[in-house]
Amino acid sequence: MKFIVDRFEDDLAICENQETGGMEEIDVLLLPADVKEGDTIIYDEDLEEYLLDEEETEEREEEIDEKMDDLWE
Repeated sequence: MKFIVDRFEDDLAICENQETGGMEEIDVLLLPADVKEGDTIIYDEDLEEYLLDEEETEEREEEIDEKMDDLWE
């Protein structure tokens, strides 16, 4: 499963499930230590852990930057 970290509330990360579009709460202790808002994370069922998808996170950031640039042109 793939998630986008929306925000943090206390010890929970509020994440958008990319398959269902719903919001889910994930304990921050289960996430990589360097995860931040806007990051894409993947739950690896074989490893039974959440992993940071750096490549997709970077792609999303670039798309957002392009859209913001287009907005101001």
